[in-house]
Amino acid sequence: MKFSYNWMKDFVKITVDAETLAHKFTMAGHEIGSVIQQDGDFIFDAEITSNRADCFCMTGMAREASAILGKKFKAPAGFFKSVPGKSKTAGVSVSLESVRDCPLYTATVIKGVKVGPSPEWLRRRLESVGCRSVNNIVDITNYALFEWGAPLHAFDLDKISGGRIIVRRAGQGESLTTIDGKTHLLTPEILIIADSGNPVAAAGIMGGDASEVSSGTVNVLLEGAIFDPVLVRKGCRLMAAQTEASYRFERGVDAERVKLSVERAVMLIVSLCGGKAQAFVRKGSGAAGRKQIEFSITEAEKLLNIKLATGKAYRILSGLGFKVKKVSSSTLKVEVPLFRKDVGQQADLEEEIARIYGYDRIVPTLPFVSADPSGLSSWQCVSGIKRLIAGQGFHETVTYGLVEKTSLEVISEKPGEAIEVLNPLSREQEVLRTSVVPGLLRCLAYNINQKQEDLRFFEVADIYYMTPSCGHREEKVLALTVCGTRRYFNGRSFCEEEFGPLHIKGALEELFSWAGVQDYSFRQHSVGGNISVYAGDEKLGEVIILDKKQSAVFDIKNRSAAAAEIRLESIVRSRLARRKSFRKMALYPAVTRDISLLLKEEISLRDVFELAGRAGGGLLKELKLSDVYKGEQISAGYKGLTVSCVYRSKEKTLTEAEVAPAHAAVVQALSGHPGISLR
Repeated sequence: MKFSYNWMKDFVKITVDAETLAHKFTMAGHEIGSVIQQDGDFIFDAEITSNRADCFCMTGMAREASAILGKKFKAPAGFFKSVPGKSKTAGVSVSLESVRDCPLYTATVIKGVKVGPSPEWLRRRLESVGCRSVNNIVDITNYALFEWGAPLHAFDLDKISGGRIIVRRAGQGESLTTIDGKTHLLTPEILIIADSGNPVAAAGIMGGDASEVSSGTVNVLLEGAIFDPVLVRKGCRLMAAQTEASYRFERGVDAERVKLSVERAVMLIVSLCGGKAQAFVRKGSGAAGRKQIEFSITEAEKLLNIKLATGKAYRILSGLGFKVKKVSSSTLKVEVPLFRKDVGQQADLEEEIARIYGYDRIVPTLPFVSADPSGLSSWQCVSGIKRLIAGQGFHETVTYGLVEKTSLEVISEKPGEAIEVLNPLSREQEVLRTSVVPGLLRCLAYNINQKQEDLRFFEVADIYYMTPSCGHREEKVLALTVCGTRRYFNGRSFCEEEFGPLHIKGALEELFSWAGVQDYSFRQHSVGGNISVYAGDEKLGEVIILDKKQSAVFDIKNRSAAAAEIRLESIVRSRLARRKSFRKMALYPAVTRDISLLLKEEISLRDVFELAGRAGGGLLKELKLSDVYKGEQISAGYKGLTVSCVYRSKEKTLTEAEVAPAHAAVVQALSGHPGISLR
């Protein structure tokens, strides 16, 4: 939007040069892209946000300048002459089809005008903001628009059939030729101004050529209105037309600015065109209730980190057009003007204070954040568990709490007897679940049938069962399941990885580490069998490696699948009891060495890590499982692993000569075990 420096000076005494004012506007939230000197004036090119419809005019920016500079905003004496009062004998009637489409419509009849060129000062002002001169009547409507922000339209009264103005939706098949010579086929989505016979204007967009003001016009009907922004926007899109008027109607026009624009235009028409205002018709009110906000100075000071005197807040808000009343030493009652549709609460007023006070004057401070994890709730822990597991590549599911009894019977982990439904809707909903795993496996089967490959699901939910001693019980568990493969790039080529129980084990280890469970263990009682999960002597759950019979029950065909279910009570309790500890980040880089091993099936990864950890000494900081090998190249009863050893010193960057002995010791310890050999 373009604004004139000299034009704004009609309303506020500006005591700074144009460049300084441009900088102040920018700091107050109205970015000025450029300032151009033109014919003894300075033209600002400003970026105005769409929520500040009040600033799409000279008076809006002048009001902003008055608040920024601490000067009074005031229209010059004798600026307005009142329009005629309401008249029943206006010679024109106005009817509204829908008050929602048009909350306010005013029609002022001015007779005896002489249409001709505009005076030079008027043309120059319009040209300074990029508007071409047409004739004095049209120029005055544009002048009032740029000055006060409410679009107006002038009709030739004698070309209005029957002296009637009807604001309605267009009929199907109606057409309108606009003042730019284009003919538009109208639809009911377009709001129009019509006379007793045909459309004479597209409401809020453009007038029709049949009723436009010309050199022969003697009597004028001046329209000031409020139109529904959504309808104006739809009309612009359907007609492929964008005008200065529609631009403002789309962003909202208020009754106050309509009144001022009409009064200003009538005064100029009467003084410059020789006419006389004879009648005024008004339909609708367009006035919404003015918002009242109780503004706390104390809250504003706390948020903005400034010392804000009541008088200072009063002057800033009053300067912006708010009506302010002091309630107490720390409270103001603020009435929001109609043109500030963007202000509705304390925070909005705080923003106004901040930008006028000056963002550059506010000292930035970091918020206080406590490192104490106390106060964590069980719900927060459960949410943290979900985020953690999702971060491991698992997708969260929600399954039914009612299941069929046979699906539970094939899952080995049974905390108690299933609770039967007395009147089940179907066989699939006959009992409350004692395990979440069956639901996840059904989900797995469905996705397999949809030709999906990367299948990793989890659910945190309640299970229900009955025990002889405690009766009905409800318990929250975490269930996981994996199946299929994923394709990834290792830096050199694309690889495929098959999902199995080790992926579940890795996700559970991350969970235990997060929760602070130290003494967990995974115990496989037979090769290829299920794996029990313990924390000390307490059994938390089980990792289930599905056999052919179990897979067939859940319709998982030609795939290897695994699942797990872990009770969360102990994990949540451990997390709640955990105190966070902090340590410095490592100052020196790590050195990583990989070892490829061939070991018997009965040897666990935990055994490997314990052997390597004892041999690595103080330099060995971390052990990671990098890869698992299976296939024809691996002998029956054996498995292939790649373990990454991470070495780091607290005092310096390690050299090869320092890493080599420590790594050699690890290799020797592993290769010396009877069930482990190097690959």
